[in-house]
Amino acid sequence: MRETFTSGSVGRAPGNRCLYPEADCLQRPLRSRFRQRLSASVRLPICTLARSLLACTSMDFEIVGEIASIETFASGSGVRERARLRRQYGQGRWRKRKGIARVRLLEGTLRLAEIHWYEAHGIGRRECKLKLPFLDARR
Repeated sequence: MRETFTSGSVGRAPGNRCLYPEADCLQRPLRSRFRQRLSASVRLPICTLARSLLACTSMDFEIVGEIASIETFASGSGVRERARLRRQYGQGRWRKRKGIARVRLLEGTLRLAEIHWYEAHGIGRRECKLKLPFLDARR
């Protein structure tokens, strides 16, 4: 914290700390934490924006068709990664969801699998994960 001193013109001894500094003293303006949080969530760095655009495209599988039987199994404080998701992708009501879809693996095979992902309104689906074992019986 920066200490502010007066010249003693208001009845204080020289060198005493001034609670109400005079106008000519240099002091940083007070800022509320709300404004800092708001500005941090509004302005995203370019690398974060690029990462959000490529969120579900850097997977080692491709979702073929639609995701069926979608359900939310964690929301609000139940999402443990909430702070990281807000930092990485922005403010939103984050939910952890799951569903069943047909996926194409790297080697080209089509399999039926359960998929988990994070989702927020206005941000979309992020960080899709493939859960094993596959749901279709194959030997």
